Amino acid sequence: MEELESCIVGFLSFFREASLVKQSLMLEDLSKIRVTSMGDDMVLLQAEVPREIEKAQKEHQRWWKATFKKV
Repeated sequence: MEELESCIVGFLSFFREASLVKQSLMLEDLSKIRVTSMGDDMVLLQAEVPREIEKAQKEHQRWWKATFKKV
């Protein structure tokens, strides 16, 4: 259960492979966030550190809004 505390489900604005989302995260210097495909337009985002995803959302708002329709 602890492991899931640092996870968030993201709904992509348009379909793309999880590997492309991962590459985009690396380009945004967010390589500590792992991406797993959940099918359709959903990906599981998992951070090594709690609150890392929320922090990334605030610091990279433009990228998050372009990549995800809902997180």
